Amino acid sequence: MPESTITRIVHLQGGLRAVDVRSDQVFVQLHGTKRFLHFPTPAYANLYVSLKKLGFEVLGVEFVTQRPYAAPDWWYAPPEGQFKLMTASRAWGEMRHLAYQEQKADVVDISKRCTALLELLGIRILQMSNAYNGAYLAQAGNGSLPEGCLFDNTYVPHIEAAIHAFLADATNLRDLLFEFVSKYVLRDRSGSWSFKEFKRHPKLSEYPVAVELIEAGSNGWLKRLTDLRNDVVHVAPIGAHHSFPSCCTRKVCLPDGGTIHFLSYGLVDGASVKSAATDSVGIENDELIISELQEYKSQLDASDDALKYAWITLGKLIELAEAARTASGLAGIMPTIGPDDIVDFKLIGGCIDQ
Repeated sequence: MPESTITRIVHLQGGLRAVDVRSDQVFVQLHGTKRFLHFPTPAYANLYVSLKKLGFEVLGVEFVTQRPYAAPDWWYAPPEGQFKLMTASRAWGEMRHLAYQEQKADVVDISKRCTALLELLGIRILQMSNAYNGAYLAQAGNGSLPEGCLFDNTYVPHIEAAIHAFLADATNLRDLLFEFVSKYVLRDRSGSWSFKEFKRHPKLSEYPVAVELIEAGSNGWLKRLTDLRNDVVHVAPIGAHHSFPSCCTRKVCLPDGGTIHFLSYGLVDGASVKSAATDSVGIENDELIISELQEYKSQLDASDDALKYAWITLGKLIELAEAARTASGLAGIMPTIGPDDIVDFKLIGGCIDQ
C-alpha cells in the first residue's frame, strides 16, 4: 500500500498541535505563526510513536480534507492508543442493526443512545482542545509565557463550557451503562437502576462488569466523575470556583533537555478553593493576597488538568461500555474495518501491525 499523503493535525496536551503536511518536517505548534519544535517527518504510520517518544500525549487527530464546509474529520485516541471510540461506535451500531432485524425495539433504542453519547463525548474532547489552543494562542501570540504563568482571557469561558458539557454528557453515559448492565447483563427488568439499588442486586458478584461499576462508582473514577459533575452543575459553574486567573502554563521535557510549555486548567472543586478568598481583601493588604495566591497555586498544582482528565475518563468509559456490551451476549458480530481506515487505525498505541 503506498504511503498516504493525507495532511494530519494531531492534538496534543494543553492546546499544542503537531502538523504533518507530508513535507520533510513535522511542526509542533499552537499556530503556523507560533511554532515551538520541528523534527524530520517519519513514515506515515510512525508519527504517533515519534510524538510519544518526545514526551507528548496524543489526544486525537484531525484529517484535513478538501471538502468545503465539511465538519472536522476528528478521531479521538485514548491514552492506551488506537482509535477505540470509532471501534466501539461501530460495534454498538452493528448491535443496533442486528436488533432492528430481530425487531428488538428496546435494544435498538439503548444501543442508539450509547452510540450517540460515545460520539458526542469524542466531540467534547475536540471542543475542549480547541478552546485550550485558542486561550493559549491569545495569551502567547506576541511572546513566550514563563512556566507557572497564571492568566485568563476571553477564551477561558469556552474552556469552562466544554468542561461543563463533558461532565454532563459523561454522567449521562454513566447512567446509561448502569441501565444497560441492569437490563441486559443482570437481566433485571424492574425499571429501578439507581446506584443504591444496583449495589443490592443478588447476582452482582457473578459479573465482572457489574463489580467494576460498583467499585468505580463507590470509591474510584466514576465516583470522581459524579462528584465533579455535581459540583459543577448543582453548586456553581466551574469558573465561579476560581479566585485568581484559572489558566497556567506547564512544561513537557524533551529528550534533548529542551522544554515546551502548554496550557493547563486545574479541575479544582468547590470544597478545595475559597471562592470568595479575595472578596474581603483590600488592595492594600499585599501580604494576605500573596498568601491566598500561594495557596491557590498549590491547589492548582495538585489538581487534574481538565483536558487530560476528560481524555483519560473517556477512554475508561469506552472500555466500560465495551465490557458491558460483550457481557450482555448481544454483541453479535464485531465491527467491520474498511479500507479507508488504513494504517492509522492499527498504530496509535505504539505497535505497527506487520
